[in-house]
Amino acid sequence: MTNEKLLEKMSQDMNMRNFSHYTYDFYIRKTKEMIKYFNK
Repeated sequence: MTNEKLLEKMSQDMNMRNFSHYTYDFYIRKTKEMIKYFNK
C-alpha cells in the first residue's frame, strides 16, 4: 500500500466512524510524521 493510499484509507475510515475534527487532524499528522521517519 502506498503512503497516499494509506492516508486516503485512514481518512475514509475516520469519516465513516465520525471522528472529531481534532482527532482526524492529529491522526493524519502523526501518520505523516511516521511515514517521514521510516522513509529515511
